[in-house]
Amino acid sequence: MLASMPELDSLAGAAVIGGGLLIAGLIVAGTVPRLLTLLLRPGKTYPLFGFHFTVQHLVSRWSNLAPFNLLFGDSVLITRYLKLIGYRLGRVEQTGSNFGTTFHHEIPALSYIGTGTMVSDGLSMMNADFSSSAFQVRPVVVGPGNFLGNDLAFPAGARTGENCLIATKAMIPLAGPVREGVGLLGSPCFEIPRTVQRDTRFDELSAEPERSRRIIAKTRHNLVTIALHLLVRFALLSWLLVIALLPVSDRGWQGWASTTGLIFADLAVLIGLFALADRALTGFRPLRPRFCSIYQLPFWRHERYWKVSSIAFMRIFDGTPFKAAFWRLLGVRMGRRVFDDGCAIIERSLTSVGSGATLNMACLLQGHSLEDGIFTSDRISIGSGCTVGTGAFVHYAVTMEDGALVEADSFAMKGSVIRRGARWLGNPATEGETTWGSSNNVSLKSAATAENGRPSSTGRREAGSTTSRADRTWTSSPEPAR
Repeated sequence: MLASMPELDSLAGAAVIGGGLLIAGLIVAGTVPRLLTLLLRPGKTYPLFGFHFTVQHLVSRWSNLAPFNLLFGDSVLITRYLKLIGYRLGRVEQTGSNFGTTFHHEIPALSYIGTGTMVSDGLSMMNADFSSSAFQVRPVVVGPGNFLGNDLAFPAGARTGENCLIATKAMIPLAGPVREGVGLLGSPCFEIPRTVQRDTRFDELSAEPERSRRIIAKTRHNLVTIALHLLVRFALLSWLLVIALLPVSDRGWQGWASTTGLIFADLAVLIGLFALADRALTGFRPLRPRFCSIYQLPFWRHERYWKVSSIAFMRIFDGTPFKAAFWRLLGVRMGRRVFDDGCAIIERSLTSVGSGATLNMACLLQGHSLEDGIFTSDRISIGSGCTVGTGAFVHYAVTMEDGALVEADSFAMKGSVIRRGARWLGNPATEGETTWGSSNNVSLKSAATAENGRPSSTGRREAGSTTSRADRTWTSSPEPAR
């Protein structure tokens, strides 16, 4: 269609298409899920794959619009957007970072968030319960004054009340007394102190009238960030329109060659644009470890780093040797022969990955933490021959020595030092038993190969090697939780 309108200016076209999609998306998100939710009764059992099942999926699909979550998240606008799609927020106590940029729900109108609660990235509101033949929708209630960490699945009927800190990847309790005024960590969860001395260092910034003044300043900064976010996407859309309007031959090999060349040009511009934005936002310098309040300028700049650039395009290269090269382009200190099957690295220039490492699907290397309005970031070091399992979460200030293994779905907490060849598992992860032939012995072998050269099939060293095998260490029992 675009090719038939050569008079259409690409910049004007990009503005019209982009603006139209934004407005239409907000209208759909604010009306369709609300109307369809009227057809679902909380607590009533409906059969799978019937009319109500289709309604529930449409509500979820049309209210979980990731571009809007990213656009409005980490700003005062996110609470207005959540109310638009149906969230029950009550009286909002504005912090400027009430919600992160990634979250999910089944039924927004059955999602209740208490006053003063802050939510990090990765929250999933489990408003629907499914069995093999039926499903129900139920309200999910998060109490007031809570702080929710990353990657939480919050179910209906959770036994949590007011003033809880729920740590990253913690299991929300469904039985026992209602937890209030405590922190919850791990899976299954256990209680920890709600607040530590470090968290009170910036209390004066959270007190009125200073907080209101800083929220206004943060909002101005966030509006510039949103403008930059849209500008980068506008530039990409303009380029795509320019390419779409180019005359392309449809005859023989010339047509195939032209089409292939344009596809590679689009890909190159996509990668180059986001890589340039990523590096420009840090002044073409690596990030530095931070410890500050959410009401201070260093955190606002870090939010801009998260929002303006994007690593979503990296999924195209999962499982290919190209992905490691593009991580280097984005600032990761990446070794040779790294296999990345779907890892996400949030603070790229604070992360180093050694040669021969394996990063499995859906694992996350996150070099920061946000707890009760306090932001902390630090380096992550993954040694040679290490393995990060599927769905594992590696926090900031974690060091994995050569050949170490973090098992699938484990949570390596901040500050952990995983010794050479060790196998860590669990949430929070601790050192577990190592057995001959287990996957971390393979990691040790990979580490030795990365350091000393390729071993021969007889087990002897080839030219260039200095050792025949890596030192192996074992432990027979887990260490205490750290």
